[in-house]
Amino acid sequence: MSDGIINVGCAPESWGFTPDNWLDCSYLWRLSDRVLCSFLWAVRPGTGAFRRLVDAVEADGLKVAVPCPLGNFPEKLAHMGFARGHEWDEEMGEHVEVWMKTAPPALPLDDGGFDAEDGNE
Repeated sequence: MSDGIINVGCAPESWGFTPDNWLDCSYLWRLSDRVLCSFLWAVRPGTGAFRRLVDAVEADGLKVAVPCPLGNFPEKLAHMGFARGHEWDEEMGEHVEVWMKTAPPALPLDDGGFDAEDGNE
């Protein structure tokens, strides 16, 4: 899939970005290794369509970004593991808020407290 707008029904089927989940006015934007969720309207809000979309996009090896979320959506994004940041937008000529999914913190390979072979500390 090339960079640019992704209209409803034009994404990989596995993403579920289809008319049964998303209103026709919705769109995504592919930019290199990221998919920007700029304008989304779920057919049935609150049924997990966004979470399924994010999971499917990430399963395809792409990152998900949400610029300038409105209303209570930042709370939902934080709950899903997104973090708020800011990026320069050439077209707007200013920094804009962008939420990106963050990787979970890595566990230490050896914290010195647990011996995996005998199960003793």
